[in-house]
Amino acid sequence: MAGAGIENVRRAARGGALAALVVALGGVAAGEERSPAAVPAALDGAYELLLETHWSLIVDGGTVGVADRGDVIAYVFAVTNTATAPVFAVTVDSRHAGSGLETAIGSEALINDVPPYNDSTDDTPGDGVWRVLGPGDTVIFAATYAVTQADLDRQ
Repeated sequence: MAGAGIENVRRAARGGALAALVVALGGVAAGEERSPAAVPAALDGAYELLLETHWSLIVDGGTVGVADRGDVIAYVFAVTNTATAPVFAVTVDSRHAGSGLETAIGSEALINDVPPYNDSTDDTPGDGVWRVLGPGDTVIFAATYAVTQADLDRQ
């Protein structure tokens, strides 16, 4: 079972730098998609990013296609710079009320580099921050979450 959510995010940033892209997930998915709940931002159109969230059960030991206790959900967040200027220090923050083990969001990787090539850079791989995302380019971030019984009891 997999899910996805797409949200356009308009961001303003001082000095041409995008401090952070914060994605709040509304809770643990239990066989259904949870799209981003909130993206705090100043909305003046200075920057435009497209955020796509995807998840899938990578450990599905209970009911097939439904998140049960002990199952592991993999999240992938794809951020595309749809503006004409680069953005800086792009990061994704997953916030939810789950009680299970969540890995830090990291493993960032550039998956789409459009002309001019090589205008997106990341000087510290795996730290969860993409340093410069050029116009039209897409970077992905990944994380996992282990579902607990407490998560299921809250539903």
